[in-house]
Amino acid sequence: MTAMTDECDALCDDIERDRDALRQAWDDHHDAEQAEGLWCDRNDLLIRIEKLRAEVKRLTPREITTVVELEALPNGGVIRSDEGCIWEKDISGWYEPGSRHEHIASDLALPAAVLYLPEGGE
Repeated sequence: MTAMTDECDALCDDIERDRDALRQAWDDHHDAEQAEGLWCDRNDLLIRIEKLRAEVKRLTPREITTVVELEALPNGGVIRSDEGCIWEKDISGWYEPGSRHEHIASDLALPAAVLYLPEGGE
């Protein structure tokens, strides 16, 4: 019986040693991820996902389909019309870059993609 008990004890010691080694390896890996900014808990992950969604939304061109929407854009806004022309809005109307000819919103081919809105513009 003692031989069997000795084998069991030795096996238990091996298991505990392996368990301790795995825990240490996990802790080392976790510490390395934290040091590199890769590790985060669930709440941090959700915050990062929301920030990523906001950035994707900010970078995705908004489509303007009506003259009313076009007129509502702030001065300094830049669009690409359905014809592919680039237009910038200022206080007196819409201009193509380098042109002094003013156009009204209804002159522009819709739908249009919003390419830029000045800070604070929606």
